[in-house]
Amino acid sequence: MLSPQRNQDAHFSVLQPEDGDVFVDVGAHIGTVAVKAAGIAKDLKFILIEPESSHYPKLYKNVKDLDFVLVTTAAGDTTSNAMLSVGGSLLENQPLAPQGPASHIVNIDTLDNILTKVDNPVPNFVKIDTEGYAPNVIRGFTPQPGTKFHIEYHWNLGPVLNAISLKNIEPIKIELWREFEGSTGAIHAIAR
Repeated sequence: MLSPQRNQDAHFSVLQPEDGDVFVDVGAHIGTVAVKAAGIAKDLKFILIEPESSHYPKLYKNVKDLDFVLVTTAAGDTTSNAMLSVGGSLLENQPLAPQGPASHIVNIDTLDNILTKVDNPVPNFVKIDTEGYAPNVIRGFTPQPGTKFHIEYHWNLGPVLNAISLKNIEPIKIELWREFEGSTGAIHAIAR
C-alpha cells in the first residue's frame, strides 16, 4: 500500500475523475491540477478553493476555459479566520505549519458550508493540498459514499489518517515522496 516515489501525475495515478464529475480542488494554487483533470474527463464542474490572492492572475489564466467557481475562503473545520503564511500554510492551531511571516488574514469555512453556498453540488472527486491543513479540511466535510480523494500530507500522515478514518474514508494507496525526506506524500482514498 505504500509507494516510495512520486509519480509526476500523482493526483490521478490511482483514482481518476469521470465525465461530468464535480471536482473540488482545495488548495487550487494556480489551477494546474484542475487543468490535468480536465484532460482526463469531459464536462467537469470545478470548485476551486484558494485563499491566496497572489495566485489568482495565474489561476484565472490557466482555468479560463473550464467550468469553474472560485472560492476565496479557506476550507477547514470551523468558521473563523487565520493567518496565511507566505508558504501557504494556515497558522490557526496548526503546530506543524512552517512558522514564517504571514501574508494576510483569510476567512475559513467548512467545506460543507462552502458547498452549500455554491449551489450544494455533491463532489465526486476531492483533491486536498493545503500544506499541512488537510486534517482540518477533512473534519469540515461530510463526503458521500464513492467520493474519491487525493490528499497530500505534509509531515502529518498520522493526523490525516485519523481524520479520514473518522469520516469513513478508506485509503487505497499511500505514497511516500522521497524528495521530501519521507515526510510528505499522498493518500488516494474513497469514501465508504
